[in-house]
Amino acid sequence: MKSNNNYGTNGSYSIAGGISKGTTGEASINFNHRQGKVNLYGDYTFNDTRSVQLFSFYHKVNYQGNVTENNTDSHRDFERLNQNVRLGIDYQLSKKTVVGALVSGYNNRWMMKAQNDGAVYVNGKLDSLLDIANHENNIWSNISGNVNIQHSFSDSEKLSFNADYIFFKDNNPVSYLNNYLDANAKFVRDENIRSSKITPIHIWVGALDYSKKLSGKLEMEAGAKGTLSRFNNDVYVQQLTQNTWYRDSSFSANYALNESILAAYKSFSYDISPKTSMKLGLRYEYTNSNLGSQTQSNIVDKHYGKLFPSYFLSHTINDKNAWNMSYSRRITRPTFNDMAPFVIFVDPYTFFSGNPGLQPAITDAANVAYTYRQKILSVSYSYETNTITNFSPKADPVTKIETLAAENQKSNQVWAVSLSIPVTVNKWWTMQYNLVGNNQILLGNIAGSPIKVKQNYLQFTSQQSFVLPKDYSLEVSGDYTTKTIFSIYTVPAFGSLNFGAQKNFLN
Repeated sequence: MKSNNNYGTNGSYSIAGGISKGTTGEASINFNHRQGKVNLYGDYTFNDTRSVQLFSFYHKVNYQGNVTENNTDSHRDFERLNQNVRLGIDYQLSKKTVVGALVSGYNNRWMMKAQNDGAVYVNGKLDSLLDIANHENNIWSNISGNVNIQHSFSDSEKLSFNADYIFFKDNNPVSYLNNYLDANAKFVRDENIRSSKITPIHIWVGALDYSKKLSGKLEMEAGAKGTLSRFNNDVYVQQLTQNTWYRDSSFSANYALNESILAAYKSFSYDISPKTSMKLGLRYEYTNSNLGSQTQSNIVDKHYGKLFPSYFLSHTINDKNAWNMSYSRRITRPTFNDMAPFVIFVDPYTFFSGNPGLQPAITDAANVAYTYRQKILSVSYSYETNTITNFSPKADPVTKIETLAAENQKSNQVWAVSLSIPVTVNKWWTMQYNLVGNNQILLGNIAGSPIKVKQNYLQFTSQQSFVLPKDYSLEVSGDYTTKTIFSIYTVPAFGSLNFGAQKNFLN
């Protein structure tokens, strides 16, 4: 999928533009040159998106007989500039050996100006108002390199090796000007705060994969992989007092994370009969993870190993009917962004933060599907422990500050039934319908209290394709989702409708 196998030189370019609550524009170009033993390929993409966002935050704290409510509306104007570039080469050393190299990188720049209007109520009466202006820049840069070699001992035996180095750097300066007003909108005082977050991340990956057909019915795959990750998270918060910037030690710190993941796997594919096949696999992972700061070591010190089995079975009854079933266990690791200790101030009483103590989530999933003339009916079940939920709230009753961060919940259980139906009306009109029904139950704990979030919801998608004379084609598609769940929150129903037209020129 990295390159084009056609000989000669070919490529493409595209330009796109759009408008919504702002403008968006994108341009891309790619090429592929294959001659003799050499294949050279690359691409470049540029994207500029401008839009507006509206966030509303509310929380209430009942402490020692007083009820304090905080309500903030955040109006944000942002611009996102993305540039991505990639250049790779493959070289055929011999008929059996291919070596390759790939270099890629990007620069993603997020620029935002926000106006935040807040109100504080005590025991139902307006106590004070907040007028907050903040500017944010979030600049992510990345460069990565890959070298790989693939050797075919025969048509039935193959060995491949990949080595990668990936570097990320996040530079995230933010400034805040907080104006405090009384209940009559008269100025009381102001507060000038600025923060910076610089996070360099280094990742090294090595992977070795081997496959061999042991017989006409049995094939084996095996491999090993190692990943080393290092990141520093330097957070610095300052407050302006009498024309001098002073460091706020309660929010400033330099953290370091060292993590290694070692994994090995083996799987067997077996054709039980001409109509029945199965695949059995087992993967083992061992993780070492340590997070510390300049003042405190071993804030997080995790060492654990886990097994991940998988099983697949498929059977073809006849030309019109078939069924398959599967089971697998998988892991969802917390992202560095979820774990990195940082603070984003929405207002003096509402913070976004990272959670260095996050644990990985483990999911067991099973699926059974039946196919009849390309119509597919499937039933699936998944049970996840240590479910990671984003933007989970935690309020301090004394300071009245609410912190939103990723948290581990007890479990997430999902039953799903899906139906996929393709319809061919005639040669020039085809349709595709997909319907999924879900039953989801999330068990967890928020701010010290147990919660149970239960939701039944439907997801529907449809696509209509029309092939017209003179190389014209049309497509109409749409989707609709009823009230559903995101993290610990319920989301109102939403949908979309899309229309597209195409004309082919010059063959």
